[in-house]
Amino acid sequence: MERNDQDKDRLFSHPESGEKPFAFDNKVSNVFDDMVSRSVPLYAELQIVTGYLAAKALRESRYQQVYDVGSSTGNSLLSINSAAAELERKITGIEPSPSMVSASLEKIRAHESIEVIEGDIREVALQPAAFISMNYTLQFIPPKYRQKILSKVSQAIDPEGGIFLFSEKMASESEDADTLMDELYY
Repeated sequence: MERNDQDKDRLFSHPESGEKPFAFDNKVSNVFDDMVSRSVPLYAELQIVTGYLAAKALRESRYQQVYDVGSSTGNSLLSINSAAAELERKITGIEPSPSMVSASLEKIRAHESIEVIEGDIREVALQPAAFISMNYTLQFIPPKYRQKILSKVSQAIDPEGGIFLFSEKMASESEDADTLMDELYY
């Protein structure tokens, strides 16, 4: 899909843009797809893998529930829905940002098997699930809550055929390794 200029991410191209802390507000949600595709290595490929693994889990698990934690504008939700189109499923996005939820709801409007919950994963009850993805989400959660969230996800995943997909940006203790990753992507 061709994106128009108003959907291009230029938020941090002005000197004054660094004055406010990053927030998933309307400005970010309007350009998020462009932003994430340029700042997350292999983002498009991750969407394909997310859909594939969710469909695999749905075939092998006794549950039809799928979660995408930190669902942002709904790209993973749509990928899962497409890959699992012939399977019984209930796809739920969990997203704390009202602006991102609004952007997501615009995309998923025609898909009855997808819902988006505006909420914090710490407060949302998880049903037993075939698949849960958390792609580039944990970094935005305060460290003191991370282990509890991962435990919560672990308890919800079907131990017989369920899949938990977790992706996160990492910083290495080696400056050379970080430089290599930057060179490979940017």
